[in-house]
Amino acid sequence: MGVEGDAHLGETVKHRSRLAQDPTQPNLRQVHLIHSELHEELRLAGFDVSYGQMGENITTRGIRLLDFPTGTRRNG
Repeated sequence: MGVEGDAHLGETVKHRSRLAQDPTQPNLRQVHLIHSELHEELRLAGFDVSYGQMGENITTRGIRLLDFPTGTRRNG
């Protein structure tokens, strides 16, 4: 269901823009993962980005997140 204290916790959307459209929409992004390699790429491009600044709950390394198909879920 998400991470306690996070704006995306719960069964329905919490983000302001999506709430305005339809507050009954299902919450499809309950945990936000970003690969640390993206942080490194952004720093090399001149952006000062720290972990957590892009809204991620979990930062990974060595996991090819962008190769996961849309809708990938871990069950169990």
